[in-house]
Amino acid sequence: MRIKKVFNNNVLLAEKNGREVVLIGKGLASGVMAIYNFMPIGAGVIMGAFWQVFVIFGVHWTFVPLMMNNIAKMGYDPLLPILSAAVLSQAGAALAVFLKSRDQKMKALAGSSFVTALFGITEPTIYGVTLKLKRPFYCAVVGGALGGAIIGAAGTHASSFTLPSLLAVPTFLGHGFMGEVIGLIVAFLGGAILTYFFGFARQQQADHSVVSDQSDNTVMAPVEGTIIPLTSVHDEVFASEAMGKGLAIVPNKGTVTAPVDGTITAVYPTGHAIGITANSGAEILIHIGINTVQLNGQYFETMVKQNQVVKRGDLLTKFDVDKIKTAGYDTTVMVIITNTADYQMVKPTDATEASDNWILELQPKEIMEGAPANV
Repeated sequence: MRIKKVFNNNVLLAEKNGREVVLIGKGLASGVMAIYNFMPIGAGVIMGAFWQVFVIFGVHWTFVPLMMNNIAKMGYDPLLPILSAAVLSQAGAALAVFLKSRDQKMKALAGSSFVTALFGITEPTIYGVTLKLKRPFYCAVVGGALGGAIIGAAGTHASSFTLPSLLAVPTFLGHGFMGEVIGLIVAFLGGAILTYFFGFARQQQADHSVVSDQSDNTVMAPVEGTIIPLTSVHDEVFASEAMGKGLAIVPNKGTVTAPVDGTITAVYPTGHAIGITANSGAEILIHIGINTVQLNGQYFETMVKQNQVVKRGDLLTKFDVDKIKTAGYDTTVMVIITNTADYQMVKPTDATEASDNWILELQPKEIMEGAPANV
């Protein structure tokens, strides 16, 4: 009986939340239409910029009855043409990621999602590329707003209901068609150009500025390669974060350099792991590969000694990536803050590639009120 009661309560809660979402969506749809009737450019900016945000929260479906009703009563709908700008701006951002990214997995995903976005399927683009990288999504929002404003000002009409995409262009023939074409071009190029020049460059500049301004609280990449979450590595001890928080890097080069200024506090005889304590107090474990301790030092060459003082960028270890893989071992490098408990936050970078950039930002716990400060 108790299980049945809990189930019924959950159903009622879901129904209540569902009704609230529908009401919010209907309010948005009616509000946008009212804005369009008063100021088409304003509605163009709103729909061009935030349509994909509506998609993420699932309220976009509440616009469908409104658009279909417009077509049934007036013979056209003015909102559908604007939505295509929002879609193509995401496609443009995905294309820019494809052209700019050095991460082969991200490049492949961006290339395929760029094609699907052109034909109206933006979920792979949003969740796999632009929203994941954040800045490209923001750039696409701006591109969509610019294109939507042009289309709204042109007063383009859709003669039938279609999925917003390049395939929908024939339904926009007639009133305001040239404005539609210009708006779509602006949206696509806006998303692409903004992402290409600002979606990556500013992130990298921000990363370097953080390193220079907060060098004591950042950890640089010790190896070059593709960054993956620590929780995704194929080792339960590391993936569970039992040893501390951090991240992992799939290496494309067999050299490990010091990620911080500090002292070497642990050198494993097998060469597969090194411990370093930063001058700031961070205790960092760099573990090369999974179960590579079983290689007994084969394919590893340690370049430092216990208690050696090192600077960022100093060579710590060399290892043969190809031979370790051939021997049947995973070469993923784990970078772990073993004294995680001493920090309020251990924040991984949003970057997908590790090179000459910071990968972890550490926020020390604040000194408790009344406690003596270090002098």
